Amino acid sequence: MFSIEENFHEINEIYENIFRENRGFYHCLLVKIICQNPYLEYIKNRCTEKIAKREVECMQFWDAKNIPKDVNLFMDTWREFSGATYKVFDDVSAEEFISANFQPRVVKAYQACWHPAMKCDFFRLCYLYINGGFYVDADEILVKGDDFCIPNSGSFIILQPILRKFEHGEWRGIEYDKFIKDNQSRNGSEPYFNNSPIICSKKNPVVFLSIMRSISILENGNSYNYSVHDITEPSNISLSCIVYMIARGLGLVPHTDIVSIGWKEFARDGSEIELAYKRDTRDWRKI
Repeated sequence: MFSIEENFHEINEIYENIFRENRGFYHCLLVKIICQNPYLEYIKNRCTEKIAKREVECMQFWDAKNIPKDVNLFMDTWREFSGATYKVFDDVSAEEFISANFQPRVVKAYQACWHPAMKCDFFRLCYLYINGGFYVDADEILVKGDDFCIPNSGSFIILQPILRKFEHGEWRGIEYDKFIKDNQSRNGSEPYFNNSPIICSKKNPVVFLSIMRSISILENGNSYNYSVHDITEPSNISLSCIVYMIARGLGLVPHTDIVSIGWKEFARDGSEIELAYKRDTRDWRKI
C-alpha cells in the first residue's frame, strides 16, 4: 500500500532541483514521455468499443453562476457530447466539493488561489483525483468527438503536449504527428504538457503530485515568487509528470501510464474575438 503523502517531502526536493537547476533534463525527459504512449496507439487495446456519448463524464468550471453567453456556447458543445454525465462547477460548489472530500489544508490552498483561473486549475485536480473522468477548459469548443475514447481499465492520465522550438528568434509550433514520428523535429524542442484536457483514472498519482506541489507553494508564504503558470497550470502538471517518472523508479509512487494526445484533432481554443473575457483581466494572462 503506497502512501504518496508520506513520501512527499522527499519527492518535493526532486521538484525544486529540476525546476531550478535541470531544465535541459526536464525537456529531454518530457520528449520521451510524450513519445512513449501516443493516444491513438494506446487506446487500441484499451477501448473495446467507442464510448457512448453519455458515458464520457465531462466536467467544466466557471467561477460565477451566471456564465457569459459566448462562453456558454462553447460549453454547450461538451454538454451535448456528454449528456447526463456532464457536470459544471462554480467557485462555491467547487469549494464545497473540496471540503467534502479533502482535509482543511486542501480547502485553504483553494482559497489561497488569487485568480479564478488558478481556482479552476486547482479544483480540476481535486475533482479528478476523487472521480477520474474528463476535464476540459470552458474556452475550448468540440470539433470532432466520434473517435474520442476513454480507456475502460487501468491507471492512466492523458494530456495534451504543447510542442515548440525556438528558431530564428521566435517560438515555432510543431505538429503532434510530426513530433511523434520524426526524431529530427524533436531536436532542441522545449515541450510541456497543457493542463486541459486532463483525462484520467481516479486516484491518479500524477494528479496527486500536482495537488501536493500546488499546496506546498500556496501555503509557504512565497507563492507570489512564482507565476500562475508555475503554481497550478502547465508547469505544475509537466513537472509532476517528470517527478512521477523519477519517484516511480525509486518505488515511491504506484504505476500509471502517461499518454499524450494530439488534441487539435478533437477541439480548438476560442479566440479573443469569440470570447470577451479573454480581452480583460478575467484572463489570467492579462494580470
